[in-house]
Amino acid sequence: MKNKAIKSLIIISSLNLLIAILFMSWELKHQFLTGRVMLLTIMTLELVGLIVYLLNLSQQIKHISQRANAIASGGAERGGPVIDPPSSSFYDLNNALNQIQIHQRHQQITVTNITDELVGGF
Repeated sequence: MKNKAIKSLIIISSLNLLIAILFMSWELKHQFLTGRVMLLTIMTLELVGLIVYLLNLSQQIKHISQRANAIASGGAERGGPVIDPPSSSFYDLNNALNQIQIHQRHQQITVTNITDELVGGF
């Protein structure tokens, strides 16, 4: 749901910016100051919204990278799986990381069992 809302926000923002640019070019012909100020305000708000979205996206990517590095170094035993809604941009990636983490845990259990059998046999 969040992902669809963000995509809608980006589409609306893009359309607003396009309308603002077209309107601003019309305003330049007619020299209306209030129209330009209003358009600049709208464009500024759109830019702020886009920056907030990109910062949020950057944080999500950073979190996924840290998790992948923890799994790669074998230190992901502490963390559980990440559950994302299917509409999330990172749904498939987090599911893949969950599967890698589960496989890694099974491998560690298998190695521990084999080691215990070998040590117990002597």
